[in-house]
Amino acid sequence: MPPEVKEGRGSRGRNGVYLHASAVNVSGGALLFLGHSTAGKSTIGRLLAERYPLIADDKVLVSRMDDGGWMVRDASGKFRAWTGTGYPLGRRRYPLRAVLRIFKARAVALHPVGQRDTCRYLLDAVFENDFQRRVDNMRVRSGWFRMTAELAREIPGWRLTFPKSKSIITAIREIFEVRLAADAAAVGMRRGHKRMI
Repeated sequence: MPPEVKEGRGSRGRNGVYLHASAVNVSGGALLFLGHSTAGKSTIGRLLAERYPLIADDKVLVSRMDDGGWMVRDASGKFRAWTGTGYPLGRRRYPLRAVLRIFKARAVALHPVGQRDTCRYLLDAVFENDFQRRVDNMRVRSGWFRMTAELAREIPGWRLTFPKSKSIITAIREIFEVRLAADAAAVGMRRGHKRMI
């Protein structure tokens, strides 16, 4: 089974990679949470679910789309034999807005991290999937390295510590929801200005 998956329907064969991660929908975009198996990916999804719908709880597929953007979709329960037709299909895709490496702590703290750390966190998530860890094809593995390096250059990375409480909702709202709404409004204004010209 090739670990680099060709997306179907509208992606024209762009490749994707599976990550051991969780994701939530914030203002129509995905926040991707990375961490080892006991870091709290499911916990943070449950804590945020009161305000932000869960996209994926365990496995996600990240792929580049025709417009050059990165998209996230739920990939849980979709590991099956490669058919060449593209998979997983029928699941909604969300534009990726940020990558967050999570750590349990007594207080919420959110700090930006550089591209190198973001890339390292993404690669950890790639190899936490058993079937990808067993792949020994170096061409495929180098494709993962290229893809995670591109992701790390284009998508902001963060280090998030959080307690097991709903205080995390406030931090996500202040840093991401407000910022994403402002970004969406700015894009809308630019599009409207172009139409008027």
